[in-house]
Amino acid sequence: MKNQKSSPFEFWKTALKAGVPFGFVTGTYQGFSLGLPAGVQQGCIQGLIFGVLMAILFQRFARSERLTNQKRVDPVENEPAIHETPAGHIKFIETRGGRLYLTRTKLIFKPHAFNLQKTGVNLSLSEISNVSCFKTLGFFANGLVVKTATQTEKFVVDTNQAWVDQINAQKSKLAAG
Repeated sequence: MKNQKSSPFEFWKTALKAGVPFGFVTGTYQGFSLGLPAGVQQGCIQGLIFGVLMAILFQRFARSERLTNQKRVDPVENEPAIHETPAGHIKFIETRGGRLYLTRTKLIFKPHAFNLQKTGVNLSLSEISNVSCFKTLGFFANGLVVKTATQTEKFVVDTNQAWVDQINAQKSKLAAG
């Protein structure tokens, strides 16, 4: 798969996702201690600075040599990845970073080497009964739920609807033979 470059839109999207909640919390706190106008002003400034710094750090991390040189998923019976993106796997209260891969017959999550829990997820598409989107933290539309008869796996991806569409399309192809 070709390496995806981040656009200015993605940079500002990340900055807003990080900066708005931070600015709201700090602005609320400072609004109580300094007064409402000063709190709003400080919250906006600090949220903007925090968001931009986090977006820069996320971009640097995503482009880091250690991450880009990470071993890709092993081909499964000579199956190339049809779709792959960075993802987080929600396991209990921990979200593990890694990559999510869709092959012709499987959905595979491979965690990064620096996660504490290094066990991956390997689901056969024929076992998947339902795929849907959800909002992480009840706010961000970036969650993906994959259900089988025996387990439910949750992932955080930037393009959750694209993942639902890709998985369902591949399941249909697989069922058609």
